[in-house]
Amino acid sequence: MMRRVKVLIALIMTIVMSLSLFTGCKAKPTPEDAQNYVRAILDIICTGDHDHTVELVDIEEGKEGEFREDILDEIMTAVTKEQELSDELKEEYRNFFKAAFEKCKYTVGDATELEEGGYDVNVSIEPLKIFDTLDNGEFEKELEKKVMADPDKFLAMSESEQTEYGFKFLVDKLNEDLENPKYGDPVDVTVRYELLDEKENVYGCTEEEGEKLGEHLFDFGSL
Repeated sequence: MMRRVKVLIALIMTIVMSLSLFTGCKAKPTPEDAQNYVRAILDIICTGDHDHTVELVDIEEGKEGEFREDILDEIMTAVTKEQELSDELKEEYRNFFKAAFEKCKYTVGDATELEEGGYDVNVSIEPLKIFDTLDNGEFEKELEKKVMADPDKFLAMSESEQTEYGFKFLVDKLNEDLENPKYGDPVDVTVRYELLDEKENVYGCTEEEGEKLGEHLFDFGSL
């Protein structure tokens, strides 16, 4: 499950970059334009809003929150692909991922102009250790302890009820850890902001550049 989520988050950044292109003006964009664009993309994903001085193609003004909700839908599809969970528990996981994105830490740094045009924008990301409780084995130990406290109750459950029980315990633990989030060492990522459509004078980042950002928002450990 978590491996699918890891791949999906990187894919989401790819999709966002392909949709959220900066609408250029006749004048050549400035370093600030490049920085503001990259920051806006990250902000939309993590907070559902952005600096509205940045014009974006295909994300309607005022609909940024809806766009983010669609992204959360995609994540939940990956999470529940092989697990049949109750609607209530699905909503708890949805709220967890939403809160996790809001905890992401990133700083958009300098934009360096390139000879061929465009800019290389430096971004420092502190990856959120979103599933640290799974990576360190703590979750399995705590779940086993909880089950063994009343084994008859657990054994009397159906298979689907046991699945619900385990996933409920997991999301409670994840939310508890998120109250005091842990981060990995800062990772420096360079993304290229360039002219993508000469006819329409549209600047932005390619899908490949977006994937670079998505890969580092979260630290999945060994998952």
